[in-house]
Amino acid sequence: MTTRRRSPRKFHSRHVFSAMGFMGLLVSATAWAHQAGLINWQLPDSLARSPFVVSRTHITHPNAGITAATATASGSGMGTAAGASDANCAGQLLGGKAPTLTNDKLAAKTHQLCYLGFAVLNSGITRTPLWSAEHLTANRVETAQGLPRKNSFHADPNLTTDERAELSDYKGYPYDRGHMAPNADMPDVVSQKECFTLANMIPQDKDNNEHLWAHIEESVRNLAERDADLYIVTGPIFDGDTVKELHDRVMVPTKIFKAVFDAKKQQAAAYIVDNAPGETYRVVTIAQLETMTGIKVFPGLPAKVDTSAKLELPAPLASDLIN
Repeated sequence: MTTRRRSPRKFHSRHVFSAMGFMGLLVSATAWAHQAGLINWQLPDSLARSPFVVSRTHITHPNAGITAATATASGSGMGTAAGASDANCAGQLLGGKAPTLTNDKLAAKTHQLCYLGFAVLNSGITRTPLWSAEHLTANRVETAQGLPRKNSFHADPNLTTDERAELSDYKGYPYDRGHMAPNADMPDVVSQKECFTLANMIPQDKDNNEHLWAHIEESVRNLAERDADLYIVTGPIFDGDTVKELHDRVMVPTKIFKAVFDAKKQQAAAYIVDNAPGETYRVVTIAQLETMTGIKVFPGLPAKVDTSAKLELPAPLASDLIN
């Protein structure tokens, strides 16, 4: 694992512009600045003028089967995978609107993937999702409960090989491949298989994944069973003086968030946890989360919803809430 020292000032993500050969290695060590307080490093003038690479990938299949993927990204590594139409992707998003990046520097090399049970924005810089979104209902939770887990971790064939995580990236490191859109939320075998794409994974502390984070995921499912209609956005936060990377490729987040909008109560809030052992978590407002992440997680929120007010999220078991 590589640990890269940064300025003592706080940061949340980074931007690198990949070039070929030596310049690619040079620039990959450079972080991008952003408005929420990211370290103020600059790219070399010759590269700073280059355009960012931004595209979306939508996977279609008329019969919910496995078909060839259609992508706007170019390069090697594209393949065949089950997927969802744009309409199904929109069905996972509040008001049909995907989270937006209020820090546009995060948009470099991003690809939005539309799957049956979730939508995800993959970053070719961090080689993790920036967010995964899902529409969680009481019926969906009930249907998913009887589905046995079948681990099928895989590199995403709808991403180029230089911008996606590989199974080999995680080997030799003490991290789980942690789902952002959880396997236990998937109501059918196709959705379950799709959610094991590494585009939906982060390097996650094993203790956190198996205990506190698992409790949070279960608490949110319990809330869905009670209130019947939730929209969820989950993702990593890169925040601190150092950034760890697996094989100089996959960035290890320092924190994880899970934002919840309760359509019945017309309220929203988000859990924040450290990507580390322990049972400590925080609940923040959606406005606070946007400041921390540079992501507007619910652009489809009704105007009457106060993003500075907190939805009362259930406390996960054996956890110590910090207000």
